[in-house]
Amino acid sequence: MNDEIRTAIRDFLASGKAGSFLITMQASGRPYTTQVTAVPEPDFSVRVRTNGDALKARHVRANPSVGVLFVERKDGPQRNVLIQGDATLSADPAEIDDFFETIARRYGIKIDRNSPRMVASQIMRIRPAFLRAEGFDPRAFGKVCIEQLG
Repeated sequence: MNDEIRTAIRDFLASGKAGSFLITMQASGRPYTTQVTAVPEPDFSVRVRTNGDALKARHVRANPSVGVLFVERKDGPQRNVLIQGDATLSADPAEIDDFFETIARRYGIKIDRNSPRMVASQIMRIRPAFLRAEGFDPRAFGKVCIEQLG
């Protein structure tokens, strides 16, 4: 994957024009997918807010291997990025504050931190090991770009 494509992928992830889906593994070995608000970083790491007792958090504690799929929100052909890696959970107030501040700054979303769903917030941080992107090579729209990161 060349620098031009990496930059296009970073710009897409930072734009907020993609829906994001977290993929975890159930005890049965089947994948579990749920839509999340994700904060991708320039190094392709990803942060996701969850509650400590949420199903996705329980899955991560049992098996930290996860994926985050970003899919462009538009009609017609859609670009997409899959980032796979290992996740850790943190209840560090500074990390939680930074997550909410980043969401507000990047996407203009203000979240009531005192609402019952937000009080028990934790941050899931995904350390990237693998990246798969489709639709970013200007020479061939459907071409898949793959890169080992970890």
